[in-house]
Order: sequence, then C-alpha cells, then structure tokens
Amino acid sequence: MALRRLGKVLHSTKNKSLIVILESDNPFPKIGTKTFNKKLFYVGTIKDIIGKVSSPYATIKPETQDFSKYVGEILYSISEKD
Repeated sequence: MALRRLGKVLHSTKNKSLIVILESDNPFPKIGTKTFNKKLFYVGTIKDIIGKVSSPYATIKPETQDFSKYVGEILYSISEKD
C-alpha cells in the first residue's frame, strides 16, 4: 500500500464540503476515495471532481462536524499499488 498526496484544502463551503486543489502530477482520484490527513486520520470521501482538466479540484464530504480545521492541510489517499 502507498500513501498518495492529493492536494491542499483551500476552503470549506456552506454545504459542509471541503474543496481541495488536486496536484497535477498525480492521476485523478476516483469518486468515493477515502482521504486522510498527514497523521492518517480519516477526513472524508471524495464526492466530485470539478474544474478544468489542467487545474482540477475535488469536493470532499467530511466525516466530522469540525471540518474547517482541515483548511490549509494537505490530504492523502491510500492506494493498493505503488
């Protein structure tokens, strides 16, 4: 299993989602991918990929009610392959 860096949380929305700017050097994650912070705490699940192909964003449905604490953090996913 490998830890894959997804990108930085830019902000939270009124509809209780996190917006993450995805790093372009990684393939797009799949909808439904679980996301984690640097301490490997579960943050939430990717619900959608939005924006241009050259600068995509992911919307994350957070698991916790105190999700604004993740703004500015880098999120990761765990992949089965390297």
